Amino acid sequence: MVFKDNLRINRFPWPKVLKISYKRSSFFIKIRPGEQEQYESTIGFKLPSYRAAKKLWKVCVEHHTFFRLTSAESIPKHRFLSLGSKFRYSGRTQAQTRHASALIDRPAPQFERTASKRASRSLDG
Repeated sequence: MVFKDNLRINRFPWPKVLKISYKRSSFFIKIRPGEQEQYESTIGFKLPSYRAAKKLWKVCVEHHTFFRLTSAESIPKHRFLSLGSKFRYSGRTQAQTRHASALIDRPAPQFERTASKRASRSLDG
């Protein structure tokens, strides 16, 4: 989500995000075309510094891996020639966390329901 003065001005659901990148102090998101659009669109954001752009990129990579992938990509052991970043998310994904949680054998919580008060629907009280 993108906010300006506490007002949400845009949001980018993970299924629509094709690519996230940064160059110098700019951060870019490439978005899948919508129903009425024919072409992909790239939205850019100017950040205060190179480090801020890189930090935002890293956070987005982590969130994308957590929410969209079933498992994190394994890191190759030997790379002779590598292009791009070596940064990889190494934690569990949402799918892995849900699966692990489902395997935990725990008793159902015990609770007692009580009748709730009915509020009057009349306008005069």
